Amino acid sequence: VQQDMQAASEFLVLRRFTCKEVARHALLGTSLWSIFYTLVSVPLYFSLSLEEALAEGMDLSMLIGLVIAFGPVFSQMISPLFRYYGFTLARLGNDRVQISYGLFTRRQFTLPLAKTNAIVLRQPFFARLFGLSYGEIINVGMGDAAEGIAPAFCLLTDVREMSLLLDQIAPQFRLEQDILASPKKALPISLLRYAPWALAGVAAAVLFARWWIGLIWFCLLMVAALFSWRTKGLCLMEDRLAICNGIFNKRTIITFYAKLQSLKIVDNPLARRLGLAWGVATILAEAASRTNTIGCFSAAELDSIAEKMLCYDSNGLQR
Repeated sequence: VQQDMQAASEFLVLRRFTCKEVARHALLGTSLWSIFYTLVSVPLYFSLSLEEALAEGMDLSMLIGLVIAFGPVFSQMISPLFRYYGFTLARLGNDRVQISYGLFTRRQFTLPLAKTNAIVLRQPFFARLFGLSYGEIINVGMGDAAEGIAPAFCLLTDVREMSLLLDQIAPQFRLEQDILASPKKALPISLLRYAPWALAGVAAAVLFARWWIGLIWFCLLMVAALFSWRTKGLCLMEDRLAICNGIFNKRTIITFYAKLQSLKIVDNPLARRLGLAWGVATILAEAASRTNTIGCFSAAELDSIAEKMLCYDSNGLQR
């Protein structure tokens, strides 16, 4: 009896998400690319099939075409409803956290906080419009085996509640200062990195006498370059750092310098002239979180990351 009472006292539910909140997560988490795919493929499909449909009516092939067109966006909206149903975050004592969710297939993770390598905060495009984000906890060797990703520790929530949850489960990953945005002088570099793909699309469209498709493609990639520059961010603290990247979806990873396995720093003649560089930091994690792109920032800031990596051993202790 004493053991049962002790176990009950150690188990503390921190957050239980309602069906309405799960539905909000599913709706606002829909990928912008899947919606763009639907907006492009549906008119194109109907323009090719309209004459046949008027002549013969809708047949099985048209139904299959509509499923292919609308399938991705509906799948992204509906599958999270079943996947994250009954999402519950609980704490077991002071050193473990338990995450459980699922309607038909129930998933439950018990994660030792001492082995946490990083925290990832994700903001899908539509969630960014409302200032919402959800979090993933990166724990070595543990994750959702079905998809090879880190388990979420909360669904879409606002900044204030996200901060409270982090204080309760992983206070060591708190951000003690603001994340710095990529400098304005890095914008030309971002545009130039997308320019070859944009011009190649224009050339292909002109070759096939569809110049307007090339123009749409060029504008889309330039907008992507602008969003990519605006999304990049970097925060260097005493013993940890935060890296923001993404294009329309924003992703922020917070980890310790001691957890970084490698750091690659890259530049080009224009970047060197502007005193800038970019890079890739890798950590021990699932495939989706292993490589982390650092945007264009001062070369001195990226050099300081490399220096601080050498100041800590694998246990996080200063050498």
